Amino acid sequence: GESVAVESECVVELRVEGMTCPKCVGRVEKALAKVEGVTEGKVLDLESGKVQVKGSLVLEELVKVCCSALDDGGYPASLWADGVAPAKAGEAGVVTLHVAGMTCPKCVGRVEKALLKVEGVTEAKVLDLESGKVEFKGTACVKQCCVVLDDAGYPAEVWKDNNNESECPTQEAGVVCFPAAGTGEPVGAGSKGAAELAMEESDREDKKGDGMEDCVIEVEGMTCGACVSRVEKGMGKLAGVKEVVVSLTTNRARLVYDPKVSGVRAILARASDIGYPSKLATDQGPRESLTHMRQKEARQWRNRFLGSLLLTIPAFLVAAPLSVWGATRESLHASVWRAVDLRSLLLLLLVTPVQFGFGKGFYVASYKSIRHGAATMDVLVALGTTAAYLYSLVSISVASTNWTQGSGFTAHAYFETSAMLITFVLFGRFLEAKAKGEASEAVSNLMSACPSVAILVHPPKEGGEGGDGAEEEVDAELLEVGDMVKVVTGSHFPCDGVVVKGSGNIDESMVTGESRAVHKEAGSCVLSGTPLIDGMVYVRAVRVGRATFISQVAKLVEKAQSSKAPIQHYADKIAAIFVPAIVALSAATFIAWYACCLLSIVPMEWTHHDPFIFSFLFANAVLVVACPCALGLATPTAVLVGTGVGARMGILIKSGAAIELAHKVSVVCFDKTGTLTTGNMSVVGDSLFGPNTTTASLYRLVCGAESGSRHPIADALRRHAASLGVASPAVDGEVKARPGQGMQCVMEGVEVVVGNPRWCRAEKGGDGAGLSAEARHWEEVSRMEEGGDTVICVGRAG
Repeated sequence: GESVAVESECVVELRVEGMTCPKCVGRVEKALAKVEGVTEGKVLDLESGKVQVKGSLVLEELVKVCCSALDDGGYPASLWADGVAPAKAGEAGVVTLHVAGMTCPKCVGRVEKALLKVEGVTEAKVLDLESGKVEFKGTACVKQCCVVLDDAGYPAEVWKDNNNESECPTQEAGVVCFPAAGTGEPVGAGSKGAAELAMEESDREDKKGDGMEDCVIEVEGMTCGACVSRVEKGMGKLAGVKEVVVSLTTNRARLVYDPKVSGVRAILARASDIGYPSKLATDQGPRESLTHMRQKEARQWRNRFLGSLLLTIPAFLVAAPLSVWGATRESLHASVWRAVDLRSLLLLLLVTPVQFGFGKGFYVASYKSIRHGAATMDVLVALGTTAAYLYSLVSISVASTNWTQGSGFTAHAYFETSAMLITFVLFGRFLEAKAKGEASEAVSNLMSACPSVAILVHPPKEGGEGGDGAEEEVDAELLEVGDMVKVVTGSHFPCDGVVVKGSGNIDESMVTGESRAVHKEAGSCVLSGTPLIDGMVYVRAVRVGRATFISQVAKLVEKAQSSKAPIQHYADKIAAIFVPAIVALSAATFIAWYACCLLSIVPMEWTHHDPFIFSFLFANAVLVVACPCALGLATPTAVLVGTGVGARMGILIKSGAAIELAHKVSVVCFDKTGTLTTGNMSVVGDSLFGPNTTTASLYRLVCGAESGSRHPIADALRRHAASLGVASPAVDGEVKARPGQGMQCVMEGVEVVVGNPRWCRAEKGGDGAGLSAEARHWEEVSRMEEGGDTVICVGRAG
């Protein structure tokens, strides 16, 4: 193989003062990037001001030049205590693997330990047990890590999205960047809006990685291996495509490509050109597939639980109430064959399908874990239920073998114990899977705001900006960077981009929490998922698909769901020895009680003259009680559900550690709008300036002018008018909307205007409404605005 020379470099950590927001983070990193000899500068923690710098200079020189550059930029810097560490280039490499076979916290510990034994691995952690997502850092060979995991019984491969991971850019700085609600501007970002800041912060992420993306397409018409070869060769010739893997069994192809050279539309067109029509796979998104997987898992546990419950209820009735009541007691205890009575036979028939049908999954999982040299919670369930079932079966067999007429020898059957245990565990698994599914659904709901289709505007033949070329409705997943997209009133933006033509008001409450619409015009940035309330705009796509802002927010929530709270690390260590300890404790319990029975310490009437079954029931109880393993399941489930519920309520939780530390919070700062208030506008009062104007006539004019508007203010006005019993009148002709200003219409032959004071007061010839009023009336309007109210003026001609 090729040998690579690794050059030593120095890594130093600095304490930088004066950083207050993500914009400061960008300035600090840019200042460090300009220093000669510095190869990398990264802010590790915004709150503490911790910054890591890598460079080829000696320690003293590196610290000196970096501190000088930061001091000149207005950010005083000094050496962080114990902040020097030797490193090698590439040491911070992060690789994500897909590891199969993990079923419990003990598996997590075995996988992490196996990776840490590989030379060059500095850190390893399981990000998500259900999906098998594992991450490790270091310079170790990926192939070697996969081999080590395979040897440990956990088949591994590189995570298919490994080259496409797009962390939320604000996470790198240690904060989540959101605008200050009520102002429409991000904290510390000057006059920039929410969309501008989000896109600015994402620029740094574009510089990471190799810029390659991947996609999965469904290929039609493949019938044999020759077709596979033709598709791979044909697609491989397309400019920008680096890798093509085709599967005949699934009729799918996975391509790795450079989006700057060829996009998804070009890939689909190429597939059609070589004779294999294709379309983008609908379930290729990792969030959609994970959500579907968890929902499917929840359905499977539900069906198994209901089936088990259907047989367990009659088994319980036969075992306890019906076998004691006088009406059915004699019938159930009547002998069917030798020592086998009707009660034991019915229990055997009812419980056997539960034990080996609905409980089959526990045996399969136990076999896999034992084959890997581990013991999971499934082993406890299998041991406890099998012990109760087999003892009952053996008891009946022995009693029947030794049975003689009139001997009075009876069997002790405890079939219902295993059935009830399996049913309860299945119910717990169903609740757990349901909670996980709901938490994953919260992430998918964040993405539901993005439209599935977009209006693509093709560039005109002779150049020029958007609005002049042909329009085509395409799948939003097929949009590429640089595309021109048309967005009309009531539609959601399918991508992050910049407005190049048109204007309108946008509801950015999903980002800022502020219900007031934000006016956008040429040059303004917009975010995917936000709706256009009024107007029409043409947008140049800057970020599409998984690179959009809303996708990064969803990824933040998803990462938080798979993160470990500090207490979970202790739980994982205990879980690694939990099952062997419980089995040993169960055996010790049996030995202790059996010894007490043999030594006559326990009265014989307690044991019903059967010390073995008496001791066995205590030992089995230890296994049964330990089966749910609240220690290993409660913590990760709490983090998963907590972050999911928070996401549905509009609260983004960064990690499990944040949840654990929440009880130490002493001061809470709330954003007023949408949190302490409803987030919806309402009419608080009105003033009538005209001598012949009534309240009813005022709102009649308002309803007519605002009848077709979807603006939050228009909604508030219409709701208030409806509460007063005012109906919306007919309008003569078309209502003219002035984005960011107001509405104009003709009602009963009279011109009516409704809008903000600035537009209404401006001269009509100067693009204003030309509404005339006395000076004292305008002074009253100014006083209302100074009091924090949003004032809307209504006027009519004549």
